[in-house]
Formats: sequence, structure tokens, C-alpha cells
Amino acid sequence: MATDSHAGETQGTQNKRGLIVLFVLAVLTVIEFFAAIWFEDVLQLVLLGISAVLKALAIAHYFMHWRQVLDHIGDIAAGEAEVVED
Repeated sequence: MATDSHAGETQGTQNKRGLIVLFVLAVLTVIEFFAAIWFEDVLQLVLLGISAVLKALAIAHYFMHWRQVLDHIGDIAAGEAEVVED
């Protein structure tokens, strides 16, 4: 059965963590903006790529609960994963 990876946290703690993730994503967006303006060529591409990867990892880690998927990747590959419909 699927479990909430944030189940042991209070609503306040979840809200605080969500705001931290939101702040990190906003800071990375600002970094992308200035990287696009100030830098050129390969350095610009590298900075934008790093920022994009960090943002994708933050979203996958916090909002998509990819840790739960990785814990059951063998079951998913074997077709034995339990499907829980809400």
C-alpha cells in the first residue's frame, strides 16, 4: 500500500518544508535569469543546465516522492506493484 512520505510530519512542518522548496526554486530561477543575461556560450549553457537539473531534482524529491518509487522499483519492473486508487 502506498504511504505518505511526509506522514510523520505536522502540517506546520510540511508547510515550512514546502516554503523552503519554493524559495530554493525561486532562487534557482533568478540564477537562471542572470546566467542568461551575463554569460555567453558554454558557461551559460552549463549554468542553465545545472540549474535545470537542480530544480528537477528538488521537484522530484519533494513533490513527486521518487524515493517511494525507488523502494519498489523491482516490484514495478516485475509487474507486481500494488495499485491503489484514490
